[in-house]
Formats: sequence, structure tokens, C-alpha cells
Amino acid sequence: MDNKTISNRSLNGNGNSKKEEFLPKSKKVYVKGKIYKDIKVPFREIELTPTRLHNGNIEQNEPLMVYDTSGLWGDESEKGDVKKGLPALREKWIKSRGDVEEYEGRNVKPSDNGYQTHDEIEKAKQASNGKLEHFPDFEENRLKQNPAQL
Repeated sequence: MDNKTISNRSLNGNGNSKKEEFLPKSKKVYVKGKIYKDIKVPFREIELTPTRLHNGNIEQNEPLMVYDTSGLWGDESEKGDVKKGLPALREKWIKSRGDVEEYEGRNVKPSDNGYQTHDEIEKAKQASNGKLEHFPDFEENRLKQNPAQL
């Protein structure tokens, strides 16, 4: 099995990498949350083929709704960018619980990405002919559980 075959199989299960070919005969739909109305719960609506009954009649089947864990990448209307990260959809209601506090995060270290030194990172960039991309460290503060709430 060559590398091309391996990579094609890992794209989305059907060998295609284009978003419009992602999970054919289905579409992503959202249901509003019951507790938090601004939360949209993702589902995939799968088109089903008709059933031929024993008497020869055809019965139409309603679409099947399943929970969708594909994130932004499975939504044709989203323009996700891995360099920008995911939107903080839950931040507002997590903070409203009152059991977390913000703290200033630390800088990214070479060991976070499997390297021992900054020199090793530079060597890897040169060896990959510019294919090794740097993802910026995000500037926003992080959240942790408030010790007083333990």
C-alpha cells in the first residue's frame, strides 16, 4: 500500500477530501439547547432510501438524525481555520457558573511540539522544505477551576 492510498483512506471515510463530498446523502443540522438557548446541538440528517415491501409497494423512509461529532469540519457553511482555533462557544456559560477563574498562560516551549530546543525546530523547518508550519500561541487567558469552589 503506497502513501497516497493510506492518506486517501484517512480523509473522511469515503476517500474524498472536498467538503461538499463529506458524508454524501447527509447534511448537518442544529437543534437549539433546552437549558442554554444560544447553544446549537449538531446533528447529521441522513437521507434514507425507500424500502420495498413484501407486496412490492415502496415505502418512503424519513431521514435519520444522529448526533454529529465532526465539529466545524463537517459543516459546509463554516470556514474553519486550524490556525485560528475553535470559537469559544461555551465560554460564556462556563464563566457564568462562577466556579472558574482566568489565569495567564505560559509561552509555548519546544518540548510542547516534540523538540528539545529551538534549534531543532529550525532544522525541522529546513528539512521539510517549508512544510512545517508554525501555529501562533493564542494570546487569550486560560480558565481553571477556582480553588475556593473545590
